[in-house]
Amino acid sequence: MPSSKEPRSEMSKKNKKSTQRARHANDLQREKLEVVKKQLKVQKKEKKQAVSPAKPKKKLKGIRIRKGARVKGIKIVDAASKKKALEALAAEQELRRMEVESNAGWEEAAPSDLEDME
Repeated sequence: MPSSKEPRSEMSKKNKKSTQRARHANDLQREKLEVVKKQLKVQKKEKKQAVSPAKPKKKLKGIRIRKGARVKGIKIVDAASKKKALEALAAEQELRRMEVESNAGWEEAAPSDLEDME
């Protein structure tokens, strides 16, 4: 049985002061390296953006309609029928948009105003 004056050798390595100091120093060094790397990355990105012009936005192709499909009662067989179907869809979309805009006025009005309109 060890006496109370003898040092204990059962202490875990992670709790030793020297291990904690070394781990802390290593953590600080790693954090400093991460900060430097991050700064270099930011500088590199800024340099790239300054050199290259801004890319134009990619144009969307729109609705893709297969040959043989039916849209609004129009069978797609050639470019003309496809154009006709797309025009019909665009007109419907425009009607929806106008409907939404007209309904927006109703929501903003006070309830007493709505009774007068009816």
